[in-house]
Amino acid sequence: MTSLIHIADRVLNRPLLITRDKAEVVLSVLAGRLGVNAPESSRFEGGSVVEDENGARRAVPYRVTGDGVGIITVTGSLVNRGAWVGASSGLTSYEGIGFQLKSAAADPAVRSVILDMHSPGGEAVGAFETAALVRDLAARKRTVAVVNGMAASAMYAIASGANEIVTTETGIAGSIGVVLLHADFSRQLDRDGITPTLIHAGAHKVDANPFEPLSDAVR
Repeated sequence: MTSLIHIADRVLNRPLLITRDKAEVVLSVLAGRLGVNAPESSRFEGGSVVEDENGARRAVPYRVTGDGVGIITVTGSLVNRGAWVGASSGLTSYEGIGFQLKSAAADPAVRSVILDMHSPGGEAVGAFETAALVRDLAARKRTVAVVNGMAASAMYAIASGANEIVTTETGIAGSIGVVLLHADFSRQLDRDGITPTLIHAGAHKVDANPFEPLSDAVR
């Protein structure tokens, strides 16, 4: 239950730059379980070992082709924190992406970069900071964002920092906008005999809280 509560905290009652379909999937997983209606660099997947001009070998958190193209793969839903998060978990963190981008920018063995993308987007917090890192990288080394499946919402924002965006024939790109999932627990609390009291300063301080329905003004 603790992990579910943590996941819910990352996706409920906060802005998400994510496709509507993915948001519905996330909500459906949480439904019922929570009463909702309707690392280290060595942990990065796809890393490789390169040799510098002196023949010394070192590990890098991305793949590097023989002609110096760094390939940074970004798949899954995007979250702000958690450099240890790997694609096998279904999540990728902006923190981890940023580490790879900075490493590639400083790596003399990398002359250009491909961002291999397949993501519906994710958290709003951290998305545009990551896009700025892509833009900084693109100013130093040619950077191409490849929509290898999907680059939607936050992922598309990050891709927009590249020198060029290309997509596969059936790739999905765009879905620009923001969504906020609001969970209203008021009826469940009422059934349980619990009446929350919100003590606050500021007319809009508790807007969109989970203990009461959204008012027309907030909507």
